Amino acid sequence: MYPILFKLGSVTLYTHGAVAVAATLAGLVVSARIARRERVDDAIVWNYGLLVLPCAIVGGGLMMGIFDLLGPGGPSSTIWSRLDLNSAGAAYGGILLNTVVAVAFARVHRVPFGKLADILVPGLALGHGLWRVGCFLAGCCYGSQTTLPWAVTYSDPVAHQFNGTPLGLPVHPTQLYEALVVMVILLVLIARRERKRFDGELVLIYFTLYPLGRFVIEMFRGDAAPWSGSGLTTSQALSTVLFTIATAALLGLRSRRRPA
Repeated sequence: MYPILFKLGSVTLYTHGAVAVAATLAGLVVSARIARRERVDDAIVWNYGLLVLPCAIVGGGLMMGIFDLLGPGGPSSTIWSRLDLNSAGAAYGGILLNTVVAVAFARVHRVPFGKLADILVPGLALGHGLWRVGCFLAGCCYGSQTTLPWAVTYSDPVAHQFNGTPLGLPVHPTQLYEALVVMVILLVLIARRERKRFDGELVLIYFTLYPLGRFVIEMFRGDAAPWSGSGLTTSQALSTVLFTIATAALLGLRSRRRPA
């Protein structure tokens, strides 16, 4: 599609990066507004926001590095390449590292983690969905070949150079599938926010629904090969673990808490 937003002399602004920044800002605006409603200092949200993109990049690289190291081919020299940071599993690495940082922020600012997480997760969902639109425009995280009428065909060599995107072949727009799934989850979070039974419920709902959707979407991805002969892609394996943990925690905590 449009991997390069524009060029100005020797400066190139890549679409994926520009959309990632815009998506992060949009998410932070939403979370800051929720923080004010919850009578929490929104400066916590904005300070946390300074680390969102670095954590997404570092967490994604670490996640792919771990699976690259444990995989049958052994470690490679491309763990931190643009291709690996766009590969399956990288999104989970960024989300998990951002969660760890949120735990630290909650402790430092003496805000219960569940309360802070519920403030942040709607913004995370919005940013996540918009970020996937950036993936679609850049050509990364592409789908497998298909003849469906809504298939997309990439033709820009830059997309192939940076992301390995197949050119001239109609593929599933899996990035938009995921964007749609995450936006539906956002609506669920908004609907549930005023009726939640305990702090942390919203983030557990996110970590229950997103892995479920991601597991299915992986079936249509064109850049996600099964890992270590398990028949599951990296993201499907992670989705299974997160879905199990989050669902057990959600059901267990709901059963012990009375409706507010």
